[in-house]
Amino acid sequence: MKAVRITVLIEHLLSLFAATPDDVRLPSLETFLSRARFTPGQLDDSDAVRYKLFGYDPSDSVPVAALTRLAGRYGRETSELSLEDRSYLLRADPVTLRPDLSRVVMTGFGYADYEAQEQQEVGETIRAVLLAEGMNIASEQDGRWTIALERALEFTFPSLQQALGMDAAEVLPDHPQARSWRRLMNEVQMALYACPVNQRRREQGRQEINSVWFWGGGGLPEPTTSLVERAVYSDHPVSKGLALLNSCRLDGLEKLADGLPGGDQATDLMIDWTPQQGDLLSQLRQVESLAAVLLDRISHNKMQAGIVVGNGSAWHVSRVSTLRFWQRKIPVRHWVPKE
Repeated sequence: MKAVRITVLIEHLLSLFAATPDDVRLPSLETFLSRARFTPGQLDDSDAVRYKLFGYDPSDSVPVAALTRLAGRYGRETSELSLEDRSYLLRADPVTLRPDLSRVVMTGFGYADYEAQEQQEVGETIRAVLLAEGMNIASEQDGRWTIALERALEFTFPSLQQALGMDAAEVLPDHPQARSWRRLMNEVQMALYACPVNQRRREQGRQEINSVWFWGGGGLPEPTTSLVERAVYSDHPVSKGLALLNSCRLDGLEKLADGLPGGDQATDLMIDWTPQQGDLLSQLRQVESLAAVLLDRISHNKMQAGIVVGNGSAWHVSRVSTLRFWQRKIPVRHWVPKE
């Protein structure tokens, strides 16, 4: 009988490790990591990691926009995909660009500390520009737009994660077809500069959403053949879209409020998990509790478990590897990649 596998993606775990003081010890997590089979990751985008976990080639461009739109249909009938589901979609996300000497750097994406009314005002401003430019807005969810295009782009926009902290001029595609998209981005920037909510925030010295970023282009891929029965727990649009595309059983993370599913289930689990908001120690305690549960399941239920982070690094533990008592436990900062 095949051992059930639990795979937990914790996208920002290495960032938590980097911020962990040396005097803070996490015995269950340290045990899990020290006795695991470690595989270093070299991916620069966590969506590529998600793609790989669902059996796709992570070197391919991840169609984030198409998966986001499909994820928005969660809870509705998704057995038959429409022509628009199969079309080329592009995502547009609100971002913050900030001048830095001779550069303009993306310092953030998403709505950050914007109140609901402020988000609505910014969203209406962006939407108006897109519609005025003839964009076919296929869907809009949580401040993310998906735009349906008549034909595929001949270039690729860098992802949000790749563009964060970089000079926007350097990461924007240098392709003749990209000029119209640069112009559209400038149109959005001018509209957002004049947006009343941003004028108020500017006067208060607060961060502004002052642009959009186009990225994640592509159409839905074919379902993979590498997935047998799998249950997926996620609130992330890419994992949700991939789960729906591959007919996995899908639930939101709220279903895990009382803990992982019972140890007698025979379905592989993939959990795209984020510690609940809180201070550093609170989030570390949540990860520590998760590691303790995984170790218990491995020891008593003949399961295998893996923890994967946003660059693709992975720690896999089986029942046999839990017996490696000679492996010395070390602080989690050890696992942070050296610059």
